[in-house]
Amino acid sequence: MRMNWDTYRRAVLRDGLWKFAKEMVVLTADADYTAEFSYANRYPLPADFLRLVSFNDLKGNADGGIPPYQVMNGYIYTNMGYANLVYISDVLDATAFDPLFCESLAGYIAAKLCNTLTGSPGGAQALEAEYRKAKQRAKFAGATEDPSEQLDIDVWMQSRVGATSLNRDPDFAEGGPLFP
Repeated sequence: MRMNWDTYRRAVLRDGLWKFAKEMVVLTADADYTAEFSYANRYPLPADFLRLVSFNDLKGNADGGIPPYQVMNGYIYTNMGYANLVYISDVLDATAFDPLFCESLAGYIAAKLCNTLTGSPGGAQALEAEYRKAKQRAKFAGATEDPSEQLDIDVWMQSRVGATSLNRDPDFAEGGPLFP
C-alpha cells in the first residue's frame, strides 16, 4: 500500500476536476527555448502539475492549422505571448482533501487491491463501480457550487433577437406580449 499510495492518489486527482486541487498561475516563458515545430514559445509547467484544466481561457481549438497549445514533457508549447494556466495540482496534505475525494480514493484503492487481498476478480468490478459512483457524486457537488458559465451568443442568435438579448424567442422577452 505504501509503495503505491502516491500513484493511486495522483491517479484519482488526475481523473477529476477536484476544486481543492485547482490552482491558477501565470507562467513565465522559457528564455532558453529556440522556436521549433511551429511553436514560438515554451512555458515550463509547475512542479505539482497533474492535469490541465484551462489555458488562456481557450474554449476549444481554432479551425485548421496547428493546435493553439500542446502539453509535452513538462512544458506547454504555444504561439501565444502569455500563459494563464488553471490546473489540477498534486495535493500532498491529506487534511486538505475533500470528503468526496477521500471516498473516491478509498474506492479506487479498494478496487486495485481487491484481487490481491481476496483473490476474487468479481469484487474488484463491484468496487470500481463504487469508485465511479463516488466520483459522480463529487462531480455533481462541484458543479452545483459554482455559478454557471455564461455562454457566448453567436452571430445567428444576435441577428434573430438583438445583440443585447439572450432570449430565444422575442415573445418571451420581458415587456413582450406575455410579459407586459
